Amino acid sequence: MRHTVKVLSYILISSFVTSLVFAGDKKSEEELLKNELIEKGKTGLYPQDPGDDLILDQQGTPEENSLFLRATSKPYRGFLGTLVTPTQKQYPEGAEGAVLELLDNWDNIPPEDMSKARESLTTLLSSMSYEELRDIYEYNAHTQVESALYQSWLTTQRSGQPGIGLSRSTGAESEPNNNKSSANALSADTTLGYITAYDEDWYSITVNSGSDWVIETHASSASDNVGDTKLYLYSDTSSTNSIASDDNGGTNNYSKISHRFDNVAAIPTNLFFSEYAEGSSNNKYLEIYNGTGAAVDLNAYSISSCSNGCNDTTSAGLYTWDYPNNITFPVGTVVADGDVYVIHHGSASSDIVAQGDQTFTYLSNGDDVFALTLAGAIDSVFTIIDIIGEMGPDPGSGWDVAGVTRGTKDHTLVRKSSVRGGNASWASSAGTNTADSEWTVEAKTHGPTWVHTQCST
Repeated sequence: MRHTVKVLSYILISSFVTSLVFAGDKKSEEELLKNELIEKGKTGLYPQDPGDDLILDQQGTPEENSLFLRATSKPYRGFLGTLVTPTQKQYPEGAEGAVLELLDNWDNIPPEDMSKARESLTTLLSSMSYEELRDIYEYNAHTQVESALYQSWLTTQRSGQPGIGLSRSTGAESEPNNNKSSANALSADTTLGYITAYDEDWYSITVNSGSDWVIETHASSASDNVGDTKLYLYSDTSSTNSIASDDNGGTNNYSKISHRFDNVAAIPTNLFFSEYAEGSSNNKYLEIYNGTGAAVDLNAYSISSCSNGCNDTTSAGLYTWDYPNNITFPVGTVVADGDVYVIHHGSASSDIVAQGDQTFTYLSNGDDVFALTLAGAIDSVFTIIDIIGEMGPDPGSGWDVAGVTRGTKDHTLVRKSSVRGGNASWASSAGTNTADSEWTVEAKTHGPTWVHTQCST
């Protein structure tokens, strides 16, 4: 028992001594390494150049074993880089510049100021031309800019020529933008349509049958087209509401309209009376319309007339003119396609005179026959193109028109827009009611409308 305790005590004492020896050896190694580093610092670790940024300075005795860092700085020699000053963006003067600047800063406008900004933008855009708005839209396709562009087009670009003649007998017809004179030649069998495309390069028309049309916009290249195309079909140039429209229904999101015309009529092949007025006092006029698709020289025509009906007859019982070739026209009296020519009394009211082209004193009192004839007419040999009144006995004070008693007296007669040519038969032209008559009977104060509004629906 004692022997065992002695052995254990010996083992414990030996372990403790060994630990001390190991610990002592470890401490000696650390001290040797520390001393070695201090000696090296004394002999060569100091920086040789006093201008260096950091100087390692060992101060005190090795026993203190402390390291010190000292920071130094070089003298300021001034800014050696390139100073860049941002330049402010320059905008054109006037409304265009104001719009561009407003659009550039649109996303930075505070919500509480947005309503005022929209109002300001609308005011600026409304003062700009269609061409200016197109340029703005190319720069920034803002919704308000697009809306202003359309409104400008609607009021300034859609007016002009009253229609495009399109072939019904050929399979297709292409029409370059703003250049209808270069369209393909048309056959005699044609229809009249009023077609306009918003922002188009050109458009094509395919006629599937006599009354089914397909109208589509295209662009030869992207640069030929600004923004989105829209296509509108109107019954005439004075209409404010389209009868058909399209935005993205065509190829590659171009515009396409498929429309059936229920009552398609041919383009006029000759001139005809579009209005007649027998008003109070000397407010009288005749209006001749040219819708033939080309300019016409009136020298090839004349107006023949009779007073109080046409009572004289030939031996064969045919009525003759009292005054054949009563109104003639000098060579060069040209009426443009879609235009009218107004013959009025010299003492008519100023609004009639302002729109007149030629004066003639002896216009109808309501019971006088007037006809558009080919030039060279004589009393018994003539060709009637159109007529107002009946060659025959005196009707009294006037002829009935569209069911209106004595409609040619103290009234203005306006030809319906569905009419495409003259009528040598007054009975057929006057009709018996509003449905079968070619005329509408207006008050006698009605003035010339200048353009006979042809309709293709």
